[in-house]
Amino acid sequence: MADISPQQALEQLAAQAPFRGRHLRLFLISIGGTFMDGYATLMTGVALPLFKLREDPDPVQVGLLGAALVLGAVVGAILGGHLGDRRGRRFVYRLDMAILAVAFLLLAVAWNPLSAIAFQLLVGLGIGMDFPVSSAYVSELMPARLRTRLLTATISFQAVGELVGAATAWLLLQRWPEPQSWRWLLGSGAAFALLLLLARLGMPESPHWLMEQGRNREAAQIIASLSDQPRESVLALGRQAGEQLEAAPGATASGATATTASGWGLLFTGAYRRTTALTAGSWFLMDIATYGVGLFTPIILAALLGSPAGPAGAGRSVIASEFSTISGTALVDSFLLLGFGLGIVLVPRFGPIRMQSIGFLGMAAGMAILAFGSLLPEANAHRIGLVFLGFIVFNLLMNAGPNSTTFLLPAHLYPTSVRATGAGFAAATGKVGATLGIFLLPIVRERAGITTVLVLMVAVSLLAWFVTVLFSRHLPRGTGSLATTLTPT
Repeated sequence: MADISPQQALEQLAAQAPFRGRHLRLFLISIGGTFMDGYATLMTGVALPLFKLREDPDPVQVGLLGAALVLGAVVGAILGGHLGDRRGRRFVYRLDMAILAVAFLLLAVAWNPLSAIAFQLLVGLGIGMDFPVSSAYVSELMPARLRTRLLTATISFQAVGELVGAATAWLLLQRWPEPQSWRWLLGSGAAFALLLLLARLGMPESPHWLMEQGRNREAAQIIASLSDQPRESVLALGRQAGEQLEAAPGATASGATATTASGWGLLFTGAYRRTTALTAGSWFLMDIATYGVGLFTPIILAALLGSPAGPAGAGRSVIASEFSTISGTALVDSFLLLGFGLGIVLVPRFGPIRMQSIGFLGMAAGMAILAFGSLLPEANAHRIGLVFLGFIVFNLLMNAGPNSTTFLLPAHLYPTSVRATGAGFAAATGKVGATLGIFLLPIVRERAGITTVLVLMVAVSLLAWFVTVLFSRHLPRGTGSLATTLTPT
């Protein structure tokens, strides 16, 4: 067997390290962006009715406040991915949490609807910046045997954020049951962002990114703190490597030779074009359904279960409606967390491509059940059961499959030099899909009815399944059917 380079030896030590307490601490720091995404999305849905009652915005402003989170995340994901590859994972990790802390605090003191929209855009920017960097950081720092599970677990904290948000909203509205509380709801994220920022001040840089920059001695020091090998022998490898750059990957997951292009341009070369279509295309379609259905879950539940169409006019009636919304949404969202739990178990076993395909088919089935239930008369005894069954199937299969796999596939398929950029482009494309879902689904519901919305979501989910199957055919045999090891080359 040919001798391996000092950089490759360092990579192997990082990949083979036992999972220790420091790995766990760094993983918990890394879930901040996905946690804040779920938290802010939930809080936005709860705060909107109170915002409308207290600030009397026009319909366009209401729509913009609801969509600002994902619109900001489009820019944030592109920017975070680019900065993550150029300035380092740690730089972006600290910057995005600082942005989030400031943005949440500004939301609490917003002086009119337009300022609230601007600060909500800033929240989206910070959340979007975190997504590509967190997938890159976890894939590069965690032991190889656990990378797939930990990447899946990282995105699962979206559901944790939603449940924590529901509990926080309940407590805040119990304490301040008035329309003005929309400020407390949207501003409460500052406490979590500040805690995460403080935790990230002492985090190390990704050793793989450091080696990509030729900073091998620094990388060796970090790997020595994580490995079970003698510290001096690890540091000796760093000295041997010197300032030599880590060898650029010669091939992609498809076996195509990389070109001299760099950054975003590399994503659209022959070496990566199909990978980009797979990662960005499937994420785009998934988020149309995920955000469109997720943000309007209370509205869909009300429409299908025959709940009162709106508040009775008084602020107290709105608050009472809010408590009902929080309870129903938390019940439905609890299956998001269960779905992520299934993903953590099943994705490493069956592979991300197979689970993504199964998940999209399951999402289509869930929406089809909801569509069938919507056709039944309100008095039909099976209507309520079908509504909740449809949501359960949709949420379970979405999070066991594509909501996990669209997050981890860019980290799996792109090399270190362009990993955050590729993940950022895929995440940004997904947020564009989310924006379309948030804007278009209420319009379709108003003009064509809730059943039409649900049928459209069936079609979107089936199209996402087709994109997954079509653009994964270039991957090596076994990528989608067997447990795969994420190797951050």
